[in-house]
Amino acid sequence: MKSINIILTCLLLFLFSCKNDGGTTLIVSNSSLLAVQTPTPLPTLIPTLTATPTQTPSQPTINMPIPETPFYGQKLTFSWSNSGDTSIISYKVKTYTGVDCTSVAQSEVTTSETKLDIDPLPLGTSSISVQAFNIEGTGSLVACTDSIINTFTSNLVCADYNIVKPKIDFLFLWDNSASQTYVEPALRSSFNNLVNRISADFDHHILMAPLIRSNSDSVDINSFLVSYDNTGLSSGALNRQVPYNIAASKLDQIVSTVNGGNQENGFYRAYEIINNNRTNGIFRPHAYLMIVVMSNGDVRTYINGYWVHPYNLTTDKNRLLNLRTTLVNDQMRFMSLVSHAYDGIPSGFKRGYAYTDMSSQIYNDAGQVIRPTDQAGKTYPDSYNIVGADYNRIFDGLNQSLTMDTIVHEYNYWPVTLSGNFDPLTLKATKYNSSGNHDLTLNDTTNGFVYIGYQTNQNTRYAPTPGEPYTGNVVRLYGSGKVKYPDCIIVSTSAQTSDYRFFKLSGKPHPDSIQCTKNGVSVAQSLTNGWEYMGYVTIQNVKIESPGTFENQTGYMLKLRGSATYTSGDTFLCNFTPGT
Repeated sequence: MKSINIILTCLLLFLFSCKNDGGTTLIVSNSSLLAVQTPTPLPTLIPTLTATPTQTPSQPTINMPIPETPFYGQKLTFSWSNSGDTSIISYKVKTYTGVDCTSVAQSEVTTSETKLDIDPLPLGTSSISVQAFNIEGTGSLVACTDSIINTFTSNLVCADYNIVKPKIDFLFLWDNSASQTYVEPALRSSFNNLVNRISADFDHHILMAPLIRSNSDSVDINSFLVSYDNTGLSSGALNRQVPYNIAASKLDQIVSTVNGGNQENGFYRAYEIINNNRTNGIFRPHAYLMIVVMSNGDVRTYINGYWVHPYNLTTDKNRLLNLRTTLVNDQMRFMSLVSHAYDGIPSGFKRGYAYTDMSSQIYNDAGQVIRPTDQAGKTYPDSYNIVGADYNRIFDGLNQSLTMDTIVHEYNYWPVTLSGNFDPLTLKATKYNSSGNHDLTLNDTTNGFVYIGYQTNQNTRYAPTPGEPYTGNVVRLYGSGKVKYPDCIIVSTSAQTSDYRFFKLSGKPHPDSIQCTKNGVSVAQSLTNGWEYMGYVTIQNVKIESPGTFENQTGYMLKLRGSATYTSGDTFLCNFTPGT
């Protein structure tokens, strides 16, 4: 009975152990606590329990400043303090579009740290909140960023993440011979990574096609297109366009193309596809042209009943180089992923003698507008050994070549892609590089920038060759304000737009000689939708009148009417013969 009492009492006192730390066996009754075998003093077994009300954690204090104008794509380090509150075990951080943390949260992260790297915020105005929680799940008051985190509705333009992205057109020829095995999951994954790299950095067209086709099939059999945008693409080209996320899955369809037992000739195959797709917008003038052939075979010459090496490259090479001339390509590359081992090692592979030679000869051709340098010192320039290759990293060489090609790009004109109208006098340009960031000075022709308005096909790049034309509003960069890969620049304005009904001429004109344009379109002399010469005017408000919109100027004026009025952001220009 006594043992039963002991057991029942232990069960009732389940919060306490029936053995102390020294291993002493405890015998508990309803009136006393006895210890048997007590080698160490018995501690107090039953503490006094006091119910403590749940405390609300203290509100976090956000550490400022947070950049008020982070450039688009920049990660932010968001941090806060907890005033020494030891009850806090976690924090919940949320991002919002708009101010005051009142909209629907765009992201939510829980962390035990007091800082967090925030993923790039969307263009526009955003805010961030943080809330502390204790072990019971009780939350503190929410702390919201005091200042607006404004990424501007403007353009962040980096030399390698660029609104005027370098144009690169790819042709991928995939081996569809009976012996090929190039559709492994690792290769698909690697190809996806390459597509993502290209899509992030370049204005690209990527055409994928089978290496060998049957004589009865069209040139473009089972070819698929991935593109940066649809500008200039014909309806036929658009019919072959596929989304990025299924590009790699199309490899199965490409490599299953019936080849009719035809002999492999990747040189002519590349020529016929590019030539067939240079008038439909896929392969474009003034672009980098990258031909990539993946094969476990080679192009051989047929002699006395055998396909043998050497193969005469001259005809095929000249055919490709003539295409480069026709397309005015800045650069052409012939990249081969082939075997560099002996025939039959491993089984089913032939050494890619001809492909390797073509890669080298195209790479070293003296006629390149922009000479490549990334393969200097390599035994086989632009050729990569596929035997024993790690398919997860098989395109690493191509990635490196793309980076090295664009690292020489330097820019002295930059697009201004602000949405809506803006006042050019309020433009701000900030340059970011590895040493930090600094603002460029407006109208500084030494190391700053000048707004030159709307331009047509303005080359933004000046080195290594002029190129990458842009049509739209542009600023010109001077001195240390010029941009070189991988520098970044943001052109922005936070000012409200202004509307103008008068235009001040730069001097006294001969009235009959005045010719004006608005955004490149002629504006006639008219009392309804044009300009009227007002002569010399003293203290004239040139803006359309509304509260707080005065801008008084003195000089020779035109009065603008109807559609001839303009807003900040428009480019209004007048030429005239000076009067006497």
